[in-house]
Amino acid sequence: MMRVLLAFALLAVPQDRPEAEYYVAPGGDDSGPGTFERPFATLERARDAARARRVGKPVTVCVRGGTYILEKPLLFGPEDSGTAEAPLVFAAHPGEKPVLSGGIRLSGWRRGEVHGRPAWTAESPETRQLFVRGRRRPRHHRHTRARRLGLV
Repeated sequence: MMRVLLAFALLAVPQDRPEAEYYVAPGGDDSGPGTFERPFATLERARDAARARRVGKPVTVCVRGGTYILEKPLLFGPEDSGTAEAPLVFAAHPGEKPVLSGGIRLSGWRRGEVHGRPAWTAESPETRQLFVRGRRRPRHHRHTRARRLGLV
């Protein structure tokens, strides 16, 4: 009977559990501990916590579903590389879909005219892509061509 209980106890203990596990959620708080109950708000904070904790130990960062607005590029360096013995894993929380967005929201739309045709216009910084209601939209070809030629 003792052998059966011991075998069951060994099966109940996760064998590949990371040394540290952090959570990130759009509604989190970077001053918190990064736990499931009190997740970090940003991927940068989770990356920094993983850097500080890893030192040859496995670390997993679970990224909860939602949209993460990136004000600047999220940079990973050599210190973020894992090894077979101590992997550093950033993964979506099971069944959830995180979205990393480096986009900006345009405002101040007004009716106007572009090359003699009615159009909605807004001031914007240099962009390469345009999305409207989650769908990619073409940019005005004449404007793109003029910018490429240095005329605008």
